[in-house]
Amino acid sequence: MNRPVDRYLDRFPTLAPRPELFPTGLTVLRAIVAARWLAWGWMVGIVIAFRDELRHPLVAVVAVAATLALAGTSTGLLRSRPAALIHLPFVLTEAGFAIGLSIVDGYVYENGHVFATTQSIATQWPLLAAASAGLAFGPIVAAVLGSLIGPAELGGAIANDFDEWGTGPVVSICATSLFYAACGAVFGWQTRLLKRVEGEIADRRARDEVGRV
Repeated sequence: MNRPVDRYLDRFPTLAPRPELFPTGLTVLRAIVAARWLAWGWMVGIVIAFRDELRHPLVAVVAVAATLALAGTSTGLLRSRPAALIHLPFVLTEAGFAIGLSIVDGYVYENGHVFATTQSIATQWPLLAAASAGLAFGPIVAAVLGSLIGPAELGGAIANDFDEWGTGPVVSICATSLFYAACGAVFGWQTRLLKRVEGEIADRRARDEVGRV
């Protein structure tokens, strides 16, 4: 019997096509896994560099450890079951990490951290989550998940006790949602193009083979 998620994907194929791992997609997955480790290293560097500004250092350490576990899990799955990286549980988990880190960033630092020049501990996790969602489910789902990063940063600002609301912060939050939604849509669109091109190449090779026979 199909799972509820499978039945949903069958009902709305254009909204969330069933994840399918194709050869180029596997190469993209390898690149995303490597990028997760780079993002984790960047996150560690930020926490160390701005450790004097932390008001909840233990929470920051837990966030670093959790993202390490996510990066390690993705590496293990890439070696054993790469298709699992584009299935709903992992994609939603990574999106949850991106949203959670955007909120935790405001919580772990002293007041005034948000909307400042200090790097966020979320680093590039929102971008990686958008890329994974685009690769797995196409542009629409990836755009929706990407648009949630703006509200997550709003949650981080509230956790940081930010109270100087004006045009600048509001525009920044809206721009963040638009940026990551656009990134997710572009990743999903490019994935569909790659699948189409690979399908056309496979068909052409099959016709050539039949012609030779």
